[in-house]
Amino acid sequence: MNAALHCLSHTKGLCEYFFQKRYEGEINEKNPLGFGGKLVRSYAKLLENLWIKKKDCYVPISILRLI
Repeated sequence: MNAALHCLSHTKGLCEYFFQKRYEGEINEKNPLGFGGKLVRSYAKLLENLWIKKKDCYVPISILRLI
């Protein structure tokens, strides 16, 4: 999972989508088969910590727990 998150976090278009917060209007919190927006928000927090706050180490425990 670490490798997958690492690859996704280096995908320029996807990062821009999250940094510009365009995902917020597309979250479907009412889908009974989904995560209620928790997964996408956890991924956004991961990107923020890696690229905006530039933390050397970040454990995406919320993503791990959801999956």
